[in-house]
Amino acid sequence: MKKIKMNERDCASGREWNVFFDGNFWGYTGKESAGEEIKVNKNFQWAGKMCLIPAVYLCGKGIVADICIRTEPEEIQSFMERWNLSPENERERHFTREEQMLLEAENPLTFDFSLRLSVNGQVLTRSHGCSVCVLPWLKENNNREEEQILAYYGLDTYFAWTIWRFSFPWKTKSCAAIQTLSAQLRQNPVLIPVSRLCVSEAGEKFSFHSPENGKACTLTVKEYKKEEVPENSLKMMRDTIFPTHFYRMSYLLEPDIPDDRIRILDCSDGDKPGKRGGSCSAAAAIGIIGGADGALPAIAGDGPSGNVRMACSSLYFELPDKTDWIVAVMKEKSEDMCLELL
Repeated sequence: MKKIKMNERDCASGREWNVFFDGNFWGYTGKESAGEEIKVNKNFQWAGKMCLIPAVYLCGKGIVADICIRTEPEEIQSFMERWNLSPENERERHFTREEQMLLEAENPLTFDFSLRLSVNGQVLTRSHGCSVCVLPWLKENNNREEEQILAYYGLDTYFAWTIWRFSFPWKTKSCAAIQTLSAQLRQNPVLIPVSRLCVSEAGEKFSFHSPENGKACTLTVKEYKKEEVPENSLKMMRDTIFPTHFYRMSYLLEPDIPDDRIRILDCSDGDKPGKRGGSCSAAAAIGIIGGADGALPAIAGDGPSGNVRMACSSLYFELPDKTDWIVAVMKEKSEDMCLELL
């Protein structure tokens, strides 16, 4: 078994501090050399968050950047009270799909963004990354790697921290001396449920307002059909029964909304696969259809021409008489940020 390398500085855990291109916060089992640390210590405020890029690391395969995002404990407390969340009721709470989407959008510890680096004017795109969320006041839940990160970067333990580590491959075989280094950050839009549709037949019309600009939009159901997944399209397992029935809905939006700005989702998760003569298996349901807009283009066939689009429901053993759908719109949350690091 290969020994996991860590770091060579004294931190709270007493372990060493090395950063590897293909490693993560918890260790590394390869043979590459640790990256050369270049301290940046760039503090900035973005999207209502205090952020820090403490350092980058020059490795043989590319450059690694750490970014630390701070969250006020009062934000977390307010969020938990608003949703009645606590460690005691965590397993008892059941949230609908709409509630899950709102939880994700409102969670102060959920901060979805993309990061690009420019080295000597050349833009590098990340190949992979990892993250860890640390609540310093819950020491019993934190592992020694998390405590080490807080200590090494000197992060204030009054706050919660989400630390990201991104790896960016070089575009050339070797890295030239770094003369300039900049970062471009973009917060990814969040999916917000704006309306619920109870669809039973073609011709129905529904209205909703976009949370992004407040404008009214009308969805017209053009076609609403019962469909069945062909057995040869699913990887059947001998002892597993899969639901195969679903609704296919084609619809028209007026005014039109770009495909990447809207989703039409089944409110229900549908039926889970089950063992022949036994109970259902939740794990086996993952990845079959998901109830997402356009989830089964290969199975359901090509949609009508023009701006008419298609959505597929979740899978069922027996279809309900009608299906409730969620209309969800992608909402931008902040402007892009450009930073000069070196």
